[in-house]
Amino acid sequence: MKDFSDYQFKLLMISRLEPVKNIKAVLNVMKRLVKLNHKVHLTIAGSGSLDKELRDQVKHQKLDNHVNFIGFITDPYPHLLTSDLYVLNSFTEGFSNSLVEAMYSRTPALSTSVGSVPEIIKDGENGFLVEPDNEDLLVDKILEIMKTPKGHLLQIGKSGHKTVVNNFSLEKHIFELMKIYKN
Repeated sequence: MKDFSDYQFKLLMISRLEPVKNIKAVLNVMKRLVKLNHKVHLTIAGSGSLDKELRDQVKHQKLDNHVNFIGFITDPYPHLLTSDLYVLNSFTEGFSNSLVEAMYSRTPALSTSVGSVPEIIKDGENGFLVEPDNEDLLVDKILEIMKTPKGHLLQIGKSGHKTVVNNFSLEKHIFELMKIYKN
């Protein structure tokens, strides 16, 4: 039997490192989770104006062993496929390509309920939603997700994939365009 005593729940953010993405709050949440002795790890992919400030926050909060920055990436899928949860914690959001990519990869996704996200994610069915700018709710939601049985998380990931394929695929887009042209 495999020993999971060293298992870490792996969170992933793929984002511009800008204030609107509210990554600072996710780092505060990580600090709280670590303080509660939860085995968690956060990978942050992206670049932006807050790069140095976020790295300094990680050092200041002594999260070096729990957070790593991998910079800008061109292929998110290897990272998504090895993550337990994709996190999007924006204050505002239009249509998030990284969220759709995460869902397409069958990675369970947690996002703030902003912009078009509530049209994409149905909380607890094909992903998870949390109100924006509330670290307490974000901690609670991540803890809830971490306690969710692996099989149920896999099902949520599959449902997220199905949502993307059924609603946001190129084939679906072309089909909808053809309906417009025919009318």
